[in-house]
Amino acid sequence: MSEPDEGESVPAPIARRVTEPMAAAEVDPTPIPAAAPPRTDPGEAADVIIAHSRADAELARRRRPNPWDSPRLDRILRVVVVVLVLALGGIGIALPHSVLRGGAAWLGFLFFVLSGWGYLIVRLRRVADPDFGLRAAWGAAGYLAITGGLVAVGLCASPAILALIAIGAAGFTWRELVSPTPSWQRVRAGVRFLRAKPALGVLVIVLGLVAVIQMLGAVAALDRNPWDDDLAYTPMIKRLLDDGNLIEPFSFRRMSAYGGQTMLGALAAARGTLANVHLVDKALFFGIAILIVIGKARERRAQPVWTVLLVLVLLLLPDTAINTAAHWTGVAMFLALYRAVARDHWSIVGLVGAAVCTLRQNYIIVVVLFVAIVLSRRLRGTQRVMSWREAWQIEKPRWRLVAGVAVAAIACWWIAAFLSNETFLFPLVTGTFNRDLSLVSEAMTWTQELGSLVWASIDTSPIVVVPILFALLVFTDDDRIGKPLRSFFIAVTLGFVFLVHGFAGTEPFHLWRYAFGFGVALTAVFVLETGAEHERAARLSPLGRWLLLAVLALQLLITRGAVPRRFQTAFKDLGEAAAIDRHGDPTARIEARRYAAMQAAIPRGAKIAVMVDDPAYLDFHRNPIANLDTPGFASPGTQLPAFGGAEPIRAYLVANGYRYLGFVRSERSRYFFRRDFWLWRIFHDSELFQIMSAYTLDAIDNFSELATATTVLHDIDGLVVLDLETPTNAASRHERVGAEPVRRSDWFRTLAEREGLRDAWSLVSRHDLRFEDGVATLQFVDGTLPDPRWFEVAPAPATVKPAGKLRGQPIRGLTPRAHLPVRGTGTMRLQMRIAIALNTVYARPRIDLSLDGQILASVVADERGMYVIDLAVPPRA
Repeated sequence: MSEPDEGESVPAPIARRVTEPMAAAEVDPTPIPAAAPPRTDPGEAADVIIAHSRADAELARRRRPNPWDSPRLDRILRVVVVVLVLALGGIGIALPHSVLRGGAAWLGFLFFVLSGWGYLIVRLRRVADPDFGLRAAWGAAGYLAITGGLVAVGLCASPAILALIAIGAAGFTWRELVSPTPSWQRVRAGVRFLRAKPALGVLVIVLGLVAVIQMLGAVAALDRNPWDDDLAYTPMIKRLLDDGNLIEPFSFRRMSAYGGQTMLGALAAARGTLANVHLVDKALFFGIAILIVIGKARERRAQPVWTVLLVLVLLLLPDTAINTAAHWTGVAMFLALYRAVARDHWSIVGLVGAAVCTLRQNYIIVVVLFVAIVLSRRLRGTQRVMSWREAWQIEKPRWRLVAGVAVAAIACWWIAAFLSNETFLFPLVTGTFNRDLSLVSEAMTWTQELGSLVWASIDTSPIVVVPILFALLVFTDDDRIGKPLRSFFIAVTLGFVFLVHGFAGTEPFHLWRYAFGFGVALTAVFVLETGAEHERAARLSPLGRWLLLAVLALQLLITRGAVPRRFQTAFKDLGEAAAIDRHGDPTARIEARRYAAMQAAIPRGAKIAVMVDDPAYLDFHRNPIANLDTPGFASPGTQLPAFGGAEPIRAYLVANGYRYLGFVRSERSRYFFRRDFWLWRIFHDSELFQIMSAYTLDAIDNFSELATATTVLHDIDGLVVLDLETPTNAASRHERVGAEPVRRSDWFRTLAEREGLRDAWSLVSRHDLRFEDGVATLQFVDGTLPDPRWFEVAPAPATVKPAGKLRGQPIRGLTPRAHLPVRGTGTMRLQMRIAIALNTVYARPRIDLSLDGQILASVVADERGMYVIDLAVPPRA
């Protein structure tokens, strides 16, 4: 039975049973006559005496005082546990540069810190104290609710975060000293379990070691994604620790999430290092997610085979995370949200739901749908036995409690998001986002979008058996009021459909990265609800339950190949971390000196815009810094001018108060701002990254030009600082007319001509012509090789050009049915040159060109295998 939450009344009969004293038993004063002793055989009497003696001896043994039950020893062990946990925190702070020892100690400490925050929630809400994992997740939700207000007012710097960590440690200490089941008792119960069931206990120990190795490997991992982590996510944590806010008006990634994951990441960095970037998601919340699953299994009395298989699947899931954004954090918090709904704790549902929404924008719709569907089902179920008015009066407190707590917990995050990017609900409210951009292909049709949905529903990762799980969930009944399992299933399905719609055309791998949190959580609760030993909440036929077990085994079989490599990587990271553990990451120290020298060229307190590889090495307290993590995607005011030359950019930055500009020269960039890299992508990548390439290349070229047209304050080792208010000569200004997509295409054509890639440009999608299905990717062939005849083999080239070069003859292959959507308002001229290698195919196929099904031209190849098409395309009537 769940504990009553605030706003919920205890039924009267139950209340009377709890509060009223039991009636005294009536006693009959009449004495009972003594019975005559029975006559027994002497032998039998002796046996009875021996039996009684043995029973008395056993009873005496049981009544013998157990030293472990001593109240004094209990108090001592409670204090010892508290001291050990606080010692972990002390080690983490005392060794700030230690990646492995300090990081591992800090990880262990944070588990208990979040548990302490969870206990404060328990005491505040007066609900039953849950298992460790669920309590830690509740604590994370409470931490995020408090820090949202601090971020909104710009007071969430390192001292404030350390103070909140201390509060969590105090909460843990409080629970440890007053709880009837302290931590040492849990350890004692575990030892008893090992003795009672040694075979199962050994398996549990092995699974625990696997989990510990993975968590330590995440603590030791120094590699991070330079595309996201180095460029944006880690700098946002550094900004938070230095200056206490998350104001990033030029950051596309900042507006894509409220900042909950950044705030959790600050828990790891608050001890004084940014090295342990994977500690929170892949270690702390990975462990919390596993503990929540185990706690749910104990709560539902799930059969051991179900629990072991599920935990094994979770431990051995392929790592699909490509950055430090919410991954396992989402799994843990969705599991906590589901369990809060199932427990009927609606104030905690609002608190945890708000916390989940701060992690990723695409989580919001799943949270809202899940809670709304459950509450609607409850209202509908209550209405079946009474009127709508009476049903609403009964269910209204739950709606009010969820909405009130959720809004209170997330309102400050809305304010912080609006202060940073003028939006609290991106992408519905665009804010500082470039309104001329779209994250979805402009030429996407409904059939293509439906095809993307089907493709993503079949090509699933890392849980490859999702289609079978989906089919089993369809045939699973949920008898509980509100039907939380079926409601969660519906919410996750609709959330995934909206995700595909928002990123239509994106590869399924990336879509499932965004869906990892709620997808894995749904799988876990489905298995646990179905695998309960008694009183199953989810009813699935016996055949379906056997099939579900087989599906879990199939998941392990399919993904087993990636396991050895993952553990090999983990041990390599552990070895490297152990080797540098005494002094920390040497590369970080070198980079810190480079960026410190760069920032020293700028007056203290002056505003600066930067476009560098590692902004996290800058001091965000010394200077107000605007990080251009993805140039052209987000900017305040009238938008950062693009494709118009260097002078408009200089004037825009100065007008917005950014006198100083820092950037990395392309030839010295470690990763993101390499010009050749983006030049290759603009010709080869998908539409979204072609657009990103255009803005990035334009910024690289314009900033490089400004280094020749304004005063240079610093130019050492590729890092440059410019004083934009002191121009030395006139910078370029290009007048381009039309909407931004048109101006972008015009700029692209100019770039291609300047780079000698005019022919390649003609084969790349642009605002008025798209190369869709039926057209191969762009490639460059070596024109020095002779065409092979159909019965010959082409000779191998003497030298092979490196992959990624943009030189040679550009070509794109055609299939029998190729589609090239065109867009325009008037008559357009279409020129096409198509060639076929006659010596290879030994044929001359005809090419038919049509528009909306109407034939425009039908041509055959000439003697050289060439097709030449030059015609006017009239506008659609």
